[in-house]
Amino acid sequence: MMEALGYLGHDIKISRGDVVLLRGPNGSGKTSLLRSLAGLDAPLRPALLRPDPAALPARALRDALALSPQDARDALAGLTVGGEFRLRGRRAPDVLSPLEERESATLSSGESRRVALALAEGAPLLLLDEPAEGLDPEGRDRLRALVQAAAARGAVVAADHGDVLDDLATRVVHLGPLHPAALPPIPRREGAPILADPALGPGFHALRGPNGCGKSTLLRRLAREPGTRLLLPHARDMLTRERVADEIAGAEDLGLVPPALQERHPLTLSGGEAQRVALAKALGSPARCYLLDEPEAHLDAEGRRALALAIARRVSEGACVLAATHDDALSALAQSEVRL
Repeated sequence: MMEALGYLGHDIKISRGDVVLLRGPNGSGKTSLLRSLAGLDAPLRPALLRPDPAALPARALRDALALSPQDARDALAGLTVGGEFRLRGRRAPDVLSPLEERESATLSSGESRRVALALAEGAPLLLLDEPAEGLDPEGRDRLRALVQAAAARGAVVAADHGDVLDDLATRVVHLGPLHPAALPPIPRREGAPILADPALGPGFHALRGPNGCGKSTLLRRLAREPGTRLLLPHARDMLTRERVADEIAGAEDLGLVPPALQERHPLTLSGGEAQRVALAKALGSPARCYLLDEPEAHLDAEGRRALALAIARRVSEGACVLAATHDDALSALAQSEVRL
C-alpha cells in the first residue's frame, strides 16, 4: 500500500492486512511519520514516500486514508457530534447515538477520542496516533474491534505507548530505544481531610469511572477550593511562552523536564514532552491539594516514572493528590479510589 524509505534508519513497507505499531520514547518521531503518511507537514519526513500522499489530489487522499490525530479535538470541526458526521456525508454510528446532539466542544477527552476514531473508520489505510489515550475499558474494546476490521479491509499504522494493540500487531517498528521504567511506590499518608467532598486527606488518590461520567467536572469544581492546583487534559493549552525554560521558571525542579528541552519552543514539543512541561507547572509550586486530570497522557515509560516520583514527593510533604485516570498501573499506587 505504501513505502516510507529512509526514516530514522528504517525502511517501512505497509501492505494490506498489516497492523504496524510505532514505538519509541517521547519525541522519537512517531507523530511525524504518521503526519507524513497522511500528506501533512511534519518536522521529520521520510527521505522517500511511495506514493507521496502530499502529491495526491484532495479527493484521492480522502478516499485512500484517514488520520486520527494525537489530540482528538483536531479531528473535530466544532459541530454537534451528529453534525461532525453529516459534514462528511455520513451518519453517526448507533454506538454514538447518546452523544449525537452534544456539541463536540463539550465532550470529555475520552468521548472526543471515540468520535475521532469513528470519523476515521472505513479508510483503506488507518493512521492512529495514540488511539487509546483517554479511553475507558469499553472504549479500548471498541478500538480493538475497529483495528481488526480495518486490517481486514486494508492496513493500520498506530503509534502508542501502551499494550492495548500488542497482540493485534503484525509488525512493531522501534523508532528509538525504550528503557523499561517500573513505577516507584507512592507513600501512604494519614491526616485530616484536605478535600471536603469527597473527603480526602493527604496521600495519593485515584478518581475512576467511564468516559463522560463527570471526572473532569468534579476536578474543576474541587479546584475552586483554596490551596488547590489543577492540571487539565490537553497540555499544550497550558503553554504560552516562547521557551520551555520560561514556562517552568519559578517551579520547583521535580525531575519532570529533561534539560535538553529547556531551550525548545513549547509548540515544537511532542505530546509527551508537552505533558511533562504541563506537569512541572502544575506540581512545581507548593499546594495543599493537586488535582490531575489524566496526568499520564502521552507519557512514555520514563515519563510515567518521573510522574510517579513527583507525586510521591508531594505526598511525602503532606499534600493530597487526586488523579482522574484510566491507567490501571497508576491507580494501583493509590491508597484510595473514588469511583464515579
